[in-house]
Amino acid sequence: MRKALPKDFDDIVSFLSADIGNCVYIYIDILKYGLGTDSPIDVWFDGFPTHAVIMKYHDSFQMYGTILDSEKAEISKLLLKYKPRMLYGEKSIIQEAQKLLQTDYSCDMTYGAVYEFLSYRKCSFDEIEPLSVSDMREVAGLMRMDAGFGVNYTVDDLEKELVERIETKMGRNYGIRKDGKLVGHIATFAEFNGIAVTSGLIVHPNYRNKPYGAVLENFLISVLLQENFKIYTFVHDPLRIKLLKAMKQNCIGEYAKLVVKS
Repeated sequence: MRKALPKDFDDIVSFLSADIGNCVYIYIDILKYGLGTDSPIDVWFDGFPTHAVIMKYHDSFQMYGTILDSEKAEISKLLLKYKPRMLYGEKSIIQEAQKLLQTDYSCDMTYGAVYEFLSYRKCSFDEIEPLSVSDMREVAGLMRMDAGFGVNYTVDDLEKELVERIETKMGRNYGIRKDGKLVGHIATFAEFNGIAVTSGLIVHPNYRNKPYGAVLENFLISVLLQENFKIYTFVHDPLRIKLLKAMKQNCIGEYAKLVVKS
């Protein structure tokens, strides 16, 4: 593996573009930020022909492709050097990466499915409001009520990433307020060049007697479809997967998220 340079941009993007749904965060971030020294991402790949790409963003790694036997030692060194808090990517490569971590590392693995939204039935959106940078700390607090975000982020870290996405126009956030507080939220966690990833869907436990989650998702997907985006989302909850299947949305593949605890 070697560090990607600006001259490698076209080769890497060409490799990723053949399977965007399974590497969408890497693909969007490289298109948006590039591979220069001032980019907030670091990217490694295995040369040409390319078999694997690894991207570092903050203290997490996104991974895509196939780890060749000849690359295992280098990738192991890379993982142990940076000690990312989280590894995220297609199921097979994250399972392989787990084997490359030292045995004294304690890890939690979560599996899910990647879906592309093809359509969504419209409904009323009167209660939904756009959120701004000043709302992101409240959003971070609400999102940490979800087990996945609560384990992976502090409020400060999550707020920082949410603000960064807004300021770089890589994300937008919407919410529902009741009784003077934010009780529901959804966002795009990446959007660029006609591709968007939705995430951060959460409803406060005390307000789940109303279909706020469905309304928020309906709203965001409707907006993005009207803007002609290809829309992806990552789902691990069995009920959500069952719902998306029933709605005949397009299942792209399986992903895994590995959280390093120690």
